[in-house]
Amino acid sequence: MSEIQPNSLYQAYKAVPLSDDGVQALTALYQPIIGSDALTLYFALANDASTAEYTHLDLLNQLNFGMQRFLDARYHLEGIGLLTSYQKNLSEFGLLYAYELQEPLSPVRFFADSTYSFLLKNMVGERRFQLLAKRYMIPRYTWSAYTNITKNFTDVYSFQLSDYQRDQAKLEQIASHFSKESKPKIAINDQLDWSFLKFHAQKKQISAKNFTDEFSKKLSLYHQYYGLDEMDLVQYMADVVNIATGMVESDELEKRIVASRRTTRVKESSVNKETEDAEIRRFNTLKLTGFSDLDIQIIKESEQISPADYLAAIKLEKNSYPTKLEEWIVRDLVERSPLPKSVINVLLHYALVVKNNSVLPQKLVDKISADWSEKKVGTPEAAIQLVRTLAKEAQTAKQQRTNQSRYTPNKVTRKEQLPKWLVEQEAKKVSNEQVEDSEVTLTDEMNERFQAYLKRKEGE
Repeated sequence: MSEIQPNSLYQAYKAVPLSDDGVQALTALYQPIIGSDALTLYFALANDASTAEYTHLDLLNQLNFGMQRFLDARYHLEGIGLLTSYQKNLSEFGLLYAYELQEPLSPVRFFADSTYSFLLKNMVGERRFQLLAKRYMIPRYTWSAYTNITKNFTDVYSFQLSDYQRDQAKLEQIASHFSKESKPKIAINDQLDWSFLKFHAQKKQISAKNFTDEFSKKLSLYHQYYGLDEMDLVQYMADVVNIATGMVESDELEKRIVASRRTTRVKESSVNKETEDAEIRRFNTLKLTGFSDLDIQIIKESEQISPADYLAAIKLEKNSYPTKLEEWIVRDLVERSPLPKSVINVLLHYALVVKNNSVLPQKLVDKISADWSEKKVGTPEAAIQLVRTLAKEAQTAKQQRTNQSRYTPNKVTRKEQLPKWLVEQEAKKVSNEQVEDSEVTLTDEMNERFQAYLKRKEGE
């Protein structure tokens, strides 16, 4: 994204106008997940949806955003499936960006999707989630006491089958231009060994019918966010499976995982002797190349702990706890970022420990993760090297500010030189005033003495 510039052109597209259900879903259900900036960007792009071309500077001025804030909002829309972004190179104008807006799920379909419901509940909490679900829940009516008297289609409408067959090809051609409603997709990197997982699940009497697309996506989310491997997931499912049907209670599974992970600390990895020797050689090499014991300890912990547990451990050391927003930031980072979990943990350590922030700053996390993803940082030691660079740059900037505050340039007071003739004129004026004052004083004194003399003469 280093090539995007404020003067880069873009076009916004939306296949159909935003529906009323879509507006309700965006403001009430999506907004707690994507944030207010992303919601504002969605509406701004929807307003621009046409064949016209605009510059990003127009959009930034309209939103009162900086470029990084715009990119953060755009990524949140892309990650939740509300926006698809494209680019192509124009020989005359450089890169042209195309932003295709996707219709949000209606509230009914939103709550019918377990992944979206899971994200919303983790952002707003159980009580608020239940209130929202109740608001949009479809009422169920019972008609058992009634008799169904509805007419069938053929009872009311009729046409010649031959006429329909004659126009069928033309009608199907027209219908092909009207694509079916597409469902926004959340991109989750799937790294589970499903054949291994399903084999062990079957041994625990867990039916293969459980593994629908929605349920499998949920397991992938637990794997990435909580660091659960295939055997962990099988064990959690076995704890909440209905033995009679072989079906897993999805809601109970989620509650069990969340409750247990809050109290789980570092999970030690079991390694064989060969792996242990390789690790020893690796860390000895790191020490010889300038990594401290603290660096090596951070590297080990970053590779052993999931990002969720790592965040909780750091907050515990700071006598605090992860907020809902912090949990969402980490979850979002795990889902969308190509960075390994160990590198994400180093990023968390830098943001909370090195920078000594009391809460995880989202803008800082997004900025660093985007930079490291572009640089393809794949190991925690490489991440630590970049952290050192960041710390050094911050220290240099701080020192420069300190030096600037200490340096106070001497103020040179310019003294205007009066012309010689004006100096002489002022001096003469002062001298004359002194003479006049002395003459006045002398005249008064003589007058008093003369009056005294006259009185003495009168007395004689």
